[in-house]
Amino acid sequence: MIFGKTLLLTQQQETQTETRKRKQAASKRKQRHRNRRQLHESSSEDEYTEDGVVIARQRRAHVTSLSSPASESSSSSSFSGDAEFSDVSSASSACSDEELEEGSDVELLAGASKIRAIRFGKYEIETWYTAPYPEEYNRRSLLYICEFCLKYMPSEYVNWRHQIKCPMRHPPGDEIYRAGKVSVFEVDGRKNPMYCQNLCLLAKLFLGSKTLYYDVEPFLFYILTETDEHGCHFVGYFSKEKQNTSSYNVSCILTLPIHQRKGYGNFLISFSYLLTRTEGKTGTPEKPLSDLGLLSYRNYWKYTLCYELQDLFIRPGQADEEIKKVSIMELSGNTGMTPDDIVCGLEALNAVVRDPETGTYAIRVDRALIELQIAHWEAKGYINLEPDKLIWTSMV
Repeated sequence: MIFGKTLLLTQQQETQTETRKRKQAASKRKQRHRNRRQLHESSSEDEYTEDGVVIARQRRAHVTSLSSPASESSSSSSFSGDAEFSDVSSASSACSDEELEEGSDVELLAGASKIRAIRFGKYEIETWYTAPYPEEYNRRSLLYICEFCLKYMPSEYVNWRHQIKCPMRHPPGDEIYRAGKVSVFEVDGRKNPMYCQNLCLLAKLFLGSKTLYYDVEPFLFYILTETDEHGCHFVGYFSKEKQNTSSYNVSCILTLPIHQRKGYGNFLISFSYLLTRTEGKTGTPEKPLSDLGLLSYRNYWKYTLCYELQDLFIRPGQADEEIKKVSIMELSGNTGMTPDDIVCGLEALNAVVRDPETGTYAIRVDRALIELQIAHWEAKGYINLEPDKLIWTSMV
C-alpha cells in the first residue's frame, strides 16, 4: 500500500509539472504577442478598448528588435498607365518563423482581412489587396497610416493623437536627391527596420505578389517624396538588395495610386538606372516581370533609347545618308541598361534589321520615328530626372 501511494503521488506530481510547463509556454507566447504589439504601439500611450474606452498603458522602456535577415523574393511587376505603378518583387517580415510557429494564436489570415481603405494624410485610398497586419487591425475596414513614419493605427482618435506627437516630417536616412519639391531618401533596412517593415506592409495593400514583409535588413529603400510647408510627403519607393550577384537594380517598386499619372513611376525607374550608372554598372529589374510591369519597363527602355539615338545620330546639319556606327555595348554603357534590355528597346522602335545574305544584324535609325516618339513623350509633361542633383556614394 505504501508503494502504491508513492506511485500515485509521483504521477500526480508529473501531471502537475506538465500542466505548469504548458501554462508557462502559453504565458511566454502571450508575452511575445504583447511585445510585438508594444513594438508597434510604443509611440502612443493611449488606445481604445473594444468598448471604445480610452485607456492609458505603461510602455516598456526597451523593446527588442524582431527583424531577422533574409532576402526579398523575386516576384512580378505591376504598373498603371505610363510607368506609374509597379511591383517587381517582394520584400520582408516582424517576427521570426520560429515565433510564428510557436505563437499560433497570433497567426494572420490575409484572406480574412476586412481592410477596404486606408486614411493616408488627407487622402482615403481604396486598397487592392490584403496585407498581414495584426489581427486586431485587419478586423477594421479603414486603417489609418501616418504618411511620415508609416505607423498604422486602428482609429481616428489614435491617429489624431499620433499626429500631435509624431516627430517625423520626412523619411529616415539620407536625402540624396532634391530638385524643386521632389526629394529622394536612401533608407537602410538594417538601421531603420520598423519604418521599412511598415513600408512593406503598406506596399502589400497595392502589390499582389509580395510574399515577405519583415526581412528588410539586406535591402536599401529609396523613398520618393513631395515637399511642402508640412514636410516631405510619401509618393513611392523602390528597393534593391545591398549585395546582388545578378545585376538587379530594382527588387520592388511602387507609386501610390494617388500619385499616379504624374510620371513618378518613370522617375523611379530612371533614378534606379542613374544609381546604376553612377556605380559604373549595368542593371535590370528583378525577373520575372508581370505583363504590365514588362510593358512599363519596355516603355522606359524605348524612350531612353530614343534620346540616346537622338544624341548620337540626329544633330542639326547632319546628312541623312551619313553613316555612324554604334554597338549594343556602347548603348548599354551610356544608359546603364543590360544588352538584352537594349535589344528589347530597339525592337520596340523597329530599329533592328537583319541582312538576309550574311545573317548579321544592324541598327537602323528612323529619324522621323525617333522625333515623333520624343515629341509624344514630352507632351505628357511628366517630371524629369536631373542627374546633376544627385549627391550619393554607393554603400557597397
